[in-house]
Amino acid sequence: MPRHPRFAFAWKTMGAVALLNVTVAFAAFLKDLWLAKYLGTSAEADALAFAYFIPDAVGNNLFAAALGVACVPVLSRAAMADPGEGFDRAVASVLRAAAGWALGLCLLVALAAPWLASVPSGAAGRFAPGDLTAVLLWLLCPSILLFPLLTLGTAALQAKGKFRWAAAAPLWFNVVFLLAVGASDLLRLEPGAGAAAIAVGITAAVAAGAWSVGKPLARAVRAGAASAERAPLGRWILPYLAVLLCAQAVYFAERWLAGMTGPGAISGLSYAFRLAQFPIWTLIAAVTAVILPELAAEGREGEARRRSTLSKAMSVGWACALPIAALLHLLAEPIAAALFQRGAFDARSLAITVSILKGYALSIPGQALFLVGLRYFLAKGSLRETVGIAFASGALTVAFDLALLPRLGLAAIGYGAAAGAAAQAVGMLLLLVLKHRALGRPWLAGAGLALAANVPPALLLERALRLPYVAEALSGGWSRYAALASFAVAYIALGFAIYYLIQTITRKKGTS
Repeated sequence: MPRHPRFAFAWKTMGAVALLNVTVAFAAFLKDLWLAKYLGTSAEADALAFAYFIPDAVGNNLFAAALGVACVPVLSRAAMADPGEGFDRAVASVLRAAAGWALGLCLLVALAAPWLASVPSGAAGRFAPGDLTAVLLWLLCPSILLFPLLTLGTAALQAKGKFRWAAAAPLWFNVVFLLAVGASDLLRLEPGAGAAAIAVGITAAVAAGAWSVGKPLARAVRAGAASAERAPLGRWILPYLAVLLCAQAVYFAERWLAGMTGPGAISGLSYAFRLAQFPIWTLIAAVTAVILPELAAEGREGEARRRSTLSKAMSVGWACALPIAALLHLLAEPIAAALFQRGAFDARSLAITVSILKGYALSIPGQALFLVGLRYFLAKGSLRETVGIAFASGALTVAFDLALLPRLGLAAIGYGAAAGAAAQAVGMLLLLVLKHRALGRPWLAGAGLALAANVPPALLLERALRLPYVAEALSGGWSRYAALASFAVAYIALGFAIYYLIQTITRKKGTS
């Protein structure tokens, strides 16, 4: 099957999408920084964090994410077969199926809001007032209806190869979210009223994001008015939904366990989680967004090209994730202090966030490999094995948390996530290398070389952080930002130098 030119493995497209993702993540970071300054790790911050987690998990990270990713292969094939009315009818059929599910989920969460709000309170006995959490949940419930529209519009743009416009959609969400946080702080609203205003702002932010990608949906509604077609999403969405459900169950368990340790733990966990997810939401998301239509467009004759695309994407994800994970783990405290420590975010808030962040940082490489590999199986329409990996790694994560929380405190949650991500990566590699033969020895050798190249700079940085003048430079002021930037540049430069040195020596031995 000839390769469609729209889905060529274009590094320029991936770079542009990554740049847009960085811009979106920067806006999200500004929002998180301002939110930390305004609410810190107060009881109201915990209430908002938990209330937002529920519709975000149900409406966005579960249903909308499964819908968006699962329908990309379907829409990609429809775009290749008939990019006009046929594609619009395919989008309309997906939209029609998604609307009923979204409405049902919205009503379910709204009815269960009082019970859901009492879960952390019942666990810890000292969580934010349950009535505030329930009110925030009700204010956020409409976002469950809007998240699928945002995701489906983005998927339709991706299926047509409009990756840049699709990647820009979350920018609207984060800008409106940022405005809501800033307005609450500048108007000096008391924390409870401010949390409610921010909840309304979040719902408006999702609506703004959905509006930004509404053009293909509007065309689809017009084209699908006289069509009764149903999208064949069942074999795509259900297994992927099971994978996401495993992840969201772990996230819920982490927040429930954090709530047991005392006030401020859930909001501190949220700050650490967002910081650790920054490379996933920017670099790895760019890789997966570009390769999924590429992988889905290949037929049986294109399996060799599909594996080549997978190998390139896995190499990029692994090479980017390793240095970021090491830097974020070793420099967790100065990075978190530089970003968050101002206003209501005090030394206690910093200690909570850092204790979780150190472990979360180590989960980045494992997540990168699993997420890229997951797209390969999704494009093939075969996700049963990956569901097993997601379930087993999730169970390992929760077991790790339960076993070590009494000894390590909140740090157990971060290191439990790292253990689960490592299990995910190992399981994915076993499938890709041994069973499906999608990755071979050259990729394994390159991955091992990248890992080896990161060991010397990590050891040197760990030693350097023990020096008194380094600790003084990282203690505060503008010197902290300069020191952090210097360490990052030096680490990456040394890692690349070692990588190319080992690669050159290996090639010379191979030719001699």
